[in-house]
Amino acid sequence: MTSVALRRLRPDEAEQLYALKCACFPESYLGYSVFRSPKSVAHLRALAQESLAARHPVLVAGDFEGYAQGTLRQEAIHLDYIGVHPGHAGKGLGGVLLGAFETVGREGGAKVATLDVFASNPNVRDWYERYGYEVVKETIMSTVNLKSVAAEDSG
Repeated sequence: MTSVALRRLRPDEAEQLYALKCACFPESYLGYSVFRSPKSVAHLRALAQESLAARHPVLVAGDFEGYAQGTLRQEAIHLDYIGVHPGHAGKGLGGVLLGAFETVGREGGAKVATLDVFASNPNVRDWYERYGYEVVKETIMSTVNLKSVAAEDSG
């Protein structure tokens, strides 16, 4: 991996981060996320504001080659998203971002780092395990088509 500068997201870069998220994740994945909507740019911009950035760190690699985003809660830092632009994948940037994100957590008082992985994505789960993450709980996500569910009579 060649050296790349890591830094915090600036508010004026929210649109660039949104474009990176769209490049990193297929629409089918981001469909489970607020980040599929272009309106999420305002949310990303808010996270980069000094008032929120300490509790909601967003790290950017170089010229948006990758990013890591999370939430610092009490003694844990939770990794919400990590992504590397497909043109930069396979060069170790994800590991660099993960390590930097963990450092942000330690500096913020976190004792552990947590994350969620879809069971349908075993490659990513294996990747995290190579970095020392262990499965502590498995959950089930369920959906229902609301058009097929009869509304209850509220009357």
